Amino acid sequence: MQETEGLVDIDVMSDDIYTKFEITPDVKKIISSNLTVDQVSNILYIAFKGHVVAIRNSTKQQDQIPIFVSLSDETKTLNSISKEELREMVIELAL
Repeated sequence: MQETEGLVDIDVMSDDIYTKFEITPDVKKIISSNLTVDQVSNILYIAFKGHVVAIRNSTKQQDQIPIFVSLSDETKTLNSISKEELREMVIELAL
């Protein structure tokens, strides 16, 4: 590295270790609720990741104001790493 011209600094990046859950939708229940799998997928994405769902205009501000929707950090965080707690959280979304 000493011979590499222009090399100033080296950063070692590491990701946080986390548990990954995979949600498998019950397609029959989704269809019987008059929803599509894509709609449920979008609802879950918006709930946990968030998304701009609309734009608001303001006379006080020249730019349009995006309206961002997401669950709060408190409601999208599991207290314990358990399948049952995740299940209860998704049920509370009341799709």
